[in-house]
Amino acid sequence: MTPSCLIADYDVTGLSAFHTEAKVDYFYEIQDLSDVRALHEIYEFSIHKHLPIILIGRGTNFLFAFKRFHGILIKMNLRGYNMNGDILTVSAGELVSLVSQKVYTEHNNPRLMSWVWLPGTWGGAIAGNAGCFGLETKDFLIDVEVYDMVKWVHETLTAAQCAFIYRGSKLKAQAQRIILSARFDLSRIGENTYNSMSLPEFMSIRREKQPTGYTCGSFFKNPPGESAGRLIDAAGLKGTRMGWVKISEQHANFFINDEKGGYDDILALRDLARKCVREKFGIELEEEVRIIQAK
Repeated sequence: MTPSCLIADYDVTGLSAFHTEAKVDYFYEIQDLSDVRALHEIYEFSIHKHLPIILIGRGTNFLFAFKRFHGILIKMNLRGYNMNGDILTVSAGELVSLVSQKVYTEHNNPRLMSWVWLPGTWGGAIAGNAGCFGLETKDFLIDVEVYDMVKWVHETLTAAQCAFIYRGSKLKAQAQRIILSARFDLSRIGENTYNSMSLPEFMSIRREKQPTGYTCGSFFKNPPGESAGRLIDAAGLKGTRMGWVKISEQHANFFINDEKGGYDDILALRDLARKCVREKFGIELEEEVRIIQAK
């Protein structure tokens, strides 16, 4: 029997930053800790019906490469944070940019200034070891609380147990473990140029460097010692368009969907960028964006 908490035939077009048209067979949203109780039942249903599970936060790092996904999409929307000295405790569904801004404006702590523009949620930042301007999640994470849908238990994992790598972790590949909250020690964040800036100054710099619109941010990971944006630019692809999707003239590692683009346009542009960079530089670009395809 289908769990009553699941919403069937759900339109998820607006749940990915690319806004490509997409639906899923079943949808569930975690808005309160009490909603976690249903996860075991949902997991058992997924096993019985052979349905894969997708877990998202704000969807800023996802491309839904399907019109219909025969599975279950769970959206993490737990909110709330607390500052105690330099210790930040934050729920997985809180936005990184919003909390980073509040840490500065409400707690007079500038150490997260460089993350004020970082998209996505804290849960996604942990799973994907997000980072910019030399600061990564692994650098100041203390521990993370997760719920294991298989074991039906809450667990606390240390940063070491998360097994962080560049733009990834053990949690990124484990759909059965759902991040609920985490603790961070801001005193571990070293000094950088942005700590001494005012918020308006920093926001102005970010607007100049990063495009806005229907985009998931950096599409490719930076190769060791290189910049994916520089390589794509040097391959002459800035402004290149496939259907309704283009490579930004402002930053070549950003793909922009002009509202009407489909996932096939984005994948075609991805293939072109990888091919041109491979032929010109002998470098194979690897996606940073998580591409979810129908099984």
